[in-house]
Amino acid sequence: MATHDVDRNGPEAHPDFPYATPQRVTFARWMERGKRGGMGLLLTAFALYVTGLRPAHVPPAELPARWTRPAAEWLRAAGLTPGWGWLRFAGYADYLALLGVGALATVTLVCFLRVLPIFARERKWAMFFMALAQIIVLLLAASGRMRAGHG
Repeated sequence: MATHDVDRNGPEAHPDFPYATPQRVTFARWMERGKRGGMGLLLTAFALYVTGLRPAHVPPAELPARWTRPAAEWLRAAGLTPGWGWLRFAGYADYLALLGVGALATVTLVCFLRVLPIFARERKWAMFFMALAQIIVLLLAASGRMRAGHG
């Protein structure tokens, strides 16, 4: 299958996939790269954790006892608060894995940011504003300003 780089080869659709618009190809390419990077970070963090090459904040032997606790108790025992407080523990192997999760969670946001200028340049305003709305929702969700559920 031929590769197609929308950024260098112009706005035509992928020759093997006529419904693959430049925006879709760009979004998919960035999604694939982000997925690989996030998964690489997850696998690296896991390897550091299970081999003990990086210290763990919560030793693996203590995990079964902690799994039975409610989330609020788990957070207290680990010295955490809900939200972004876990970042101060990112040097520990068990929390380093959360950076991989965060990277994977951020990939969609980055992809939308990447295609936003393409929509504007091509004057596809409905798509532009839908992508912008997705960006705003993702940023609000990551900030903790949006809450779902009870309490």
